[in-house]
Amino acid sequence: MVNAIIADDNKDLCMTLANELNVTKEMKVLEMINDGTKVIQEIKRLKPEIIILDLKMPGRNGLQIIEDIENVDSIETKVVVFSGEMNYIAKAKNYNCVISYLKKYYVLKK
Repeated sequence: MVNAIIADDNKDLCMTLANELNVTKEMKVLEMINDGTKVIQEIKRLKPEIIILDLKMPGRNGLQIIEDIENVDSIETKVVVFSGEMNYIAKAKNYNCVISYLKKYYVLKK
């Protein structure tokens, strides 16, 4: 089983994604984080194999968090970028810790 953290400022989206991932029994979501300033601290504490990371978050954005992951030798966590911002995704592709990209599609209710 792969241990993961979800970091996204949308709490409902985090909960939905965590529920879906936990159902698969292949991934266990250890924590959901809604503020970019707490992400590195929780990665160091929980040591997940994967973080599913939104790139636009309050506090610190996803690109800043990816840079921290890349530059801190004690962090081995791999990143799955989860964003609707294609220009940010393009920038994230330059980092070795980023292993995959998921494009967010928003469904608007009338």
